[in-house]
Amino acid sequence: MKLPCALFLLLVLLGGSPAAGQTWTDFPVRGVPGGPYQIVSGPDGNLWFTWGEFRIGRMTVDGVVTEFLPPFVPKPIPIGIAAGADGNLWFTEGWSNKIGRITTSGVITEFPLPPPARQLGLITAGPDGNLWFTEPVGGAIGRITPTGAITEFPLPSPESVGWGITTGPDGNLWFTMGDRIGRITPAGVITEFPIPTPSPSPYAYIAAGPDGALWFTGEGANRIGRITTSGEVTEFPIPTPGSGPQGIVAGIDGHLYFVESEAGAVGRITTSGAITEFPVPTGGYVEGITVGPDGALWLALYQADAIGRLSIAPFPCVADARTLCLNDNRFRATVDWRVPSQNRAGRGSAVQLTGDTGYFWFFDSGNVELVLKALDGRAVNGKFWVFYGALSNVEYTITVVDTQTGVPKRYFNPSGTLASVADTSAFSGAAAPGGSGVTPDAASVEQIESRSAEELYALVTQELVAERSQAAPCTPGSTTLCLNQGQFQVEVDWRVPSQGRSGSGMAVPVTGDTGYLWFFSEENVELIVKVLDGRGVNGHYWVFYGALSNVEYTITVTNTQTGAIRVYTNPSGTLASHADTNAF
Repeated sequence: MKLPCALFLLLVLLGGSPAAGQTWTDFPVRGVPGGPYQIVSGPDGNLWFTWGEFRIGRMTVDGVVTEFLPPFVPKPIPIGIAAGADGNLWFTEGWSNKIGRITTSGVITEFPLPPPARQLGLITAGPDGNLWFTEPVGGAIGRITPTGAITEFPLPSPESVGWGITTGPDGNLWFTMGDRIGRITPAGVITEFPIPTPSPSPYAYIAAGPDGALWFTGEGANRIGRITTSGEVTEFPIPTPGSGPQGIVAGIDGHLYFVESEAGAVGRITTSGAITEFPVPTGGYVEGITVGPDGALWLALYQADAIGRLSIAPFPCVADARTLCLNDNRFRATVDWRVPSQNRAGRGSAVQLTGDTGYFWFFDSGNVELVLKALDGRAVNGKFWVFYGALSNVEYTITVVDTQTGVPKRYFNPSGTLASVADTSAFSGAAAPGGSGVTPDAASVEQIESRSAEELYALVTQELVAERSQAAPCTPGSTTLCLNQGQFQVEVDWRVPSQGRSGSGMAVPVTGDTGYLWFFSEENVELIVKVLDGRGVNGHYWVFYGALSNVEYTITVTNTQTGAIRVYTNPSGTLASHADTNAF
């Protein structure tokens, strides 16, 4: 059975050097009975890991280590660790029959499970705000709330041994059982899916991939598996025999990374199944892996008594159905959304608009939710800029990665918030201009940089329900959008008083409900507008707009069937998203 106290019996396996373009760094930790075992990126920007038989460790990205020794007797054997939605770290206590919680300042609280005693496995943050964990000995999946209330859900087969667990893109929990993959809904309904090549060891790991599927390791089977949310399984053999794959995680580059515990290596697998292996220089047994706040891979080097950092080499952005490539493909952008009240979650579908701009939809390809723009502002302040404008108040997280440096930047939008954000210090760049891409209007830079990211509106409270009407069409033109079956005519006039400039926005339709406008350059999207039929909800047509610009502008929306007009004015220096659910 794979427990930390047994890992001393493993042989030290020698490794080589990382591949060209990658950097490996070791951070030794003081030897205790057993080395680092599992590792996770914490909410405080540090790495947290289970350590030996009695400790929880915290490490900064610079390698400064702090250890926290639980005050309880007998001392616990920490196994799995996860960052909770409550801002704390949660860990399982091996055979102690308890779940532990540790704050980022190091205060530990224990929550005992009801008898009888059992072994606990790994733990993950669930889509419902709770923590979910496996019980390898006990045949159950456990759930614990942030306040410590525990519920257990027995597995269908008493002999089942669950180990790895993660939240899937479908809003359910997925877990490994050696010969099967399990799925459990937040309500506790369990479904099992057989694996073509069962692993003789039940100690397998699982992670959500960038392709909307789940990816899992098979230690004894020496292969990586992929399972769709409908249960279709594909397997990919690992080139090195007996490599012992364990922890697995999705990297910032659109690939999956896994540890080869017996081979002393890190494996990378693309979503098409191509595998590359990178030896760990220190060799020895490796178990846990995570992506750090710096975008690098961080590994728990159990046998070397160290934490390892492996940078991900610069990689090109490849646009796909879920990925935008912005600013000459330098920036890779994805969006993960969640509707907790409906137990729904997923990755946004991406549509490229220009070289710098694109949008995402979540539920319906005709319903644009979010528009995103990455600009080269190095001529102004030496930085790359990220702008986004929301047409949705759904909870989502935007991840933008600089593919040249591997540095990620994340933006979180809580449920109920409708936001436009301008981050003019998103990514560092050379002080002198040198990259391609559009440099924003310098006249408004000072105003943009003096403002924090604004969250102006939280007006939408129900998921949009629309029934299309038969509308009288307007006449589309270079400065006119015709939206919602052509019933609504949208025109925009802009003005830059400091430069004595003004004009009409140039219109580009996107879907039947949505279009965008540019002011100065067709590559530089400034504003996106959406008109929805919300009469099934409140008897009104709804107007949404999201800004990527703080230029002064006026939006005029005309109902061509009734002649009614709505005018929306944005003053200079304001970056706004707006939802008018009583427009017409």
